[in-house]
Amino acid sequence: MTDEVRLLDYVHRYKDERGELIESWRAGKGIPRAKCGLTSYNIPGALRGFHYQRTNPRALVVRAVQGVIWDVAVDLRAGSDRFGKFYANRLASEQGNAVYIPAGFGHAFYAMTEAIVIYECSELFDPGSHTGVNWASPELLSAWVGIVKEDPVVSEQDRALPGLADIAPMEL
Repeated sequence: MTDEVRLLDYVHRYKDERGELIESWRAGKGIPRAKCGLTSYNIPGALRGFHYQRTNPRALVVRAVQGVIWDVAVDLRAGSDRFGKFYANRLASEQGNAVYIPAGFGHAFYAMTEAIVIYECSELFDPGSHTGVNWASPELLSAWVGIVKEDPVVSEQDRALPGLADIAPMEL
């Protein structure tokens, strides 16, 4: 199924005396080709999100290439019987895993350690439609229980995002 969040194991992992190379995912099996890539450098305790694009929505493949993150996606699709439900996964560089997040989901993560995170995006960044949902919305707080420390490092922009109850579902 192409419209659900999926944890991805690496396709191939090559190790030798130089280090290792991971083929993290392949196009096909419902994963669209990437049009752009983003790299995020994060201090321990940084929390980013929930971000999405209202128009020109994009699917993501997300991976921690250094460190460990707690990755959360929330279903924002109009008509979805899972609207407002979240999917949480631990992504760690030593595991080589990734998560596929389809268009219509908001994405957030918490850096459990210093972390470098790579996003491969099916669509280009559209600043005019980029928006989000506050990570601390009451309906989403259980996604972070036992993970997020008392005072995460959150941008002023993310603190000002509306709560889940205050946004309209996304029409895809």
